[in-house]
Amino acid sequence: MAGDNGNWVGDYSELRKLNDYLTPYALQMSGTSLFFTPGRDFFTRGADARPGLSAEGYTVRWLEPSELEKYRGNPDFENALGFKELRPDVQVLGAYAEGELVALAGASEDSDWCRQIGIDVLPGHRGKGLASYLVKELSQAILTEGFVPFYGTSPSHIISQQVALNAGLRPAWWEFVSTSLNEISVD
Repeated sequence: MAGDNGNWVGDYSELRKLNDYLTPYALQMSGTSLFFTPGRDFFTRGADARPGLSAEGYTVRWLEPSELEKYRGNPDFENALGFKELRPDVQVLGAYAEGELVALAGASEDSDWCRQIGIDVLPGHRGKGLASYLVKELSQAILTEGFVPFYGTSPSHIISQQVALNAGLRPAWWEFVSTSLNEISVD
């Protein structure tokens, strides 16, 4: 893309052009994601992205691997826990209110050097900064273990993007996914 047109690659008109390029190869655009990693302020002492980010009123603790299985198939925590054999859940931080689990931030081992973060907060506990707090704490723990934390979301999911930004993460890359037209069921 000439000039600064690369800045607009996520616009519908540009995605349509990309899809037109893929069609002769029996491929079609099937999704996009925006990914975040820790930004400079994440590492600057006292320069929190959102000062005062806390889990006040909640008990926060690390979950052991043996505790995760009871959440398999639970739609309340499907972003935090993936239960994938090739990308196992390796670090999970939970927040509890009155002894009940109300939020989970989980990290899956997506490569030898990266861990992907997912977050779920039950509806009655959203909008209080809890998601950003957990994502930030989990990101710090991942870095301490020697891995790069990353957080992915839909380019249209503004609330999820704000969670990442409030946690000190910054946009790092955009992903385009294509699907083979030969693999799409017509039934």
